[in-house]
Amino acid sequence: MHFGDYLNTKFIIIHQLLKDCLAARPQSLPSQK
Repeated sequence: MHFGDYLNTKFIIIHQLLKDCLAARPQSLPSQK
């Protein structure tokens, strides 16, 4: 596995976790669109 692929996979996983955390929050917060 290339080092770039490792970073890419790690970034995708972290991004997914962040998205899940944001989705779990109340929707009353101002969205960062």
